[in-house]
Amino acid sequence: MHAEASGASRIDAVIDGRPLTGFQIWTIVLCGLVALVDGFDTQSIAFVAPVIAKAWSVEVYAFGQVFGAGLLGLTIGSLAFGPIADRVGRKPVIVISVLIFGLGSLATILVGNINELILCRLLTGIGLGGAMPNIIALTAEYAPKRIRAFVVTAMYCGFPIGAVIGGLVSAWAIPAVGWHSIFIAGGILPLLLVPLLMVALPESIRFLASRRQREAEAIRLLSRIDPDSRIDLSTVTPANDPAIKARAGMLQLFQRGFALATVLTWTAFFCNLLIMYFLINWLPSVLQRAGLPLEKAIIATVLLNAGGVIGGLMFSWLIDRF
Repeated sequence: MHAEASGASRIDAVIDGRPLTGFQIWTIVLCGLVALVDGFDTQSIAFVAPVIAKAWSVEVYAFGQVFGAGLLGLTIGSLAFGPIADRVGRKPVIVISVLIFGLGSLATILVGNINELILCRLLTGIGLGGAMPNIIALTAEYAPKRIRAFVVTAMYCGFPIGAVIGGLVSAWAIPAVGWHSIFIAGGILPLLLVPLLMVALPESIRFLASRRQREAEAIRLLSRIDPDSRIDLSTVTPANDPAIKARAGMLQLFQRGFALATVLTWTAFFCNLLIMYFLINWLPSVLQRAGLPLEKAIIATVLLNAGGVIGGLMFSWLIDRF
């Protein structure tokens, strides 16, 4: 067995062999809070699009570029910050990502035309995209294998819950105090979360174990899960080992018989995200143009996200059992 695999297996054995501790639950909750503000900020533009279109005297279809810029930012953030986190750690990347989309949301209150809004949504999207894959990876690492699917899904449900909260707030706040309030809330909440993440969010144990100078930190985190563990991390290969670099990369997904599974998985995710983002971005505008008041159009989108929470938890529970 390769040394890295052996060391990683020892870490997994500690996590998988114990019930969830308060430390692990707190880590998962922190990741869930990031997902919540991520969902709030991702959905916010759809709630205010009909109002901004009316205020700026533009057709609502012009917001296709705005929605597209946000999704482009999500793509850039996901592709860029994932590999960066493998090199510098998940915690700093999560903190920076939350800071970026918080500042991007606040900057949106200053825009005055579609082009400026596109730039702000691109910036916000980069932060949103950078946070999500890293909180998923961190949650998966701290969750025991026997309940990992449910725990990761429960954490990820913070995203639609954030969209639900955003919808409920928007339905009241937009008519009462204006559309700017949604982006103020979408900026302040992540920025308030940043200091908490800096203090309380732990780093990836595997990342720490792969750095010789940070092995003591990894052992300290493992001892919070199992105080009796006497794990030897000296067999974990450093992450800058050329042997690991040679095996890393996206091409690995298409080798050793994984090509078909990779393509099918990508196709499933593509179809899922195509439908999901089409609905959450356009549903408020489409329903309003169909004659519904904006508040009811927003509530319909809230129900869509609430259905996502129910479906996600139900099917992940089934996966862990069957």
